[in-house]
Amino acid sequence: MNPKKQYEELLMSMYEDLANYLLGERLPIDIVEAQTGELLIPANYKITKSLLMKVVRSWKHIEIDPSPIRNRVLEIIFKYDTKLDELEKQLS
Repeated sequence: MNPKKQYEELLMSMYEDLANYLLGERLPIDIVEAQTGELLIPANYKITKSLLMKVVRSWKHIEIDPSPIRNRVLEIIFKYDTKLDELEKQLS
């Protein structure tokens, strides 16, 4: 399988894992893209599929205030972190 397809499949797996935890929820904290400062999901805003996909696409640079929510989200992302990094290197 080519690296680009593997990368996209891993992102979708991450999305599904995060969706099981976050989809439809209203978090009391913001999720921000750390490099740009873009607010990916505002606090107390219902998490939709498109908002969740923005988080997945920014997986490497998300910023969440310390909380149990942050711990769980990062735990899910870390399951994919190493493999996604390896694939990114192959793609560049």
